[in-house]
Amino acid sequence: MREWSSSIQTAIIVLSITLIGLRYSLYIGGWIAAFLFAIGGYIFFILVTFLIIWTICFVWTKELTRKNILSIVIGVVAILISIFEPIELVAEGLKSRIVLFGECEHSMTSVFIALREDGTFEYNAGAFLKKEEYIGEYRITGDSLILNYEGNQIKDLPTKMVFEKNGAKTNGLICSGDTTEHRHHFILTINETEQ
Repeated sequence: MREWSSSIQTAIIVLSITLIGLRYSLYIGGWIAAFLFAIGGYIFFILVTFLIIWTICFVWTKELTRKNILSIVIGVVAILISIFEPIELVAEGLKSRIVLFGECEHSMTSVFIALREDGTFEYNAGAFLKKEEYIGEYRITGDSLILNYEGNQIKDLPTKMVFEKNGAKTNGLICSGDTTEHRHHFILTINETEQ
C-alpha cells in the first residue's frame, strides 16, 4: 500500500482543488458552464470513491499517518464546500434581510425577485445556460412595485410589477414584457412588505 499511497494522496488533493475550482467557475454561464458542471459531477464521484476506498484501507491496515488523515480531511472539506456553499452563505449574511421573495417557475429554469430591507432588489431573469441577474433599488407605490435597475436600463426587463391580492392578503406579483417576453406570475414565499 505504501507504493501507491502517495499517488492517491496527491490525486485526492488535486481532485479536491479541481472540484472547488469547478464549483465556482459555474458562474461563467453558457454551454461552458454546462460542460464544467458535468465534469464536476464526475470529479465529485471519483473523489467520493477515492475517499471511501482510502478510508477503508486505513481502517483495515491501521496506518493512520498525518499525511493520510490530511488528504482525507482536504477531500471531505472540498465536498462540504461544494455542497453547502459557505462562501455564498457568508455573502448572503452580509446583505440586508429579504422582505419579499417571489418565484415564477418554468420547465427549465425559474425567474425570481428578492426585495431587501434596505430598498435594494435582485432580479434573476431565469436565462438557461447564462447568468442573467440584475440589481437595483425599488419602491412600492400603492399596489405597484417600481424597479430602478443599477446602470443603464436593460431592454425588456420589467420596471413595474403589480401586487396580486387574494382578499386582504397579497400572494403574488404580476409583470409583463421581461426578457422572456411573456407575463410572469410570481408566487410570493416571503412577504413582509405589508403592514
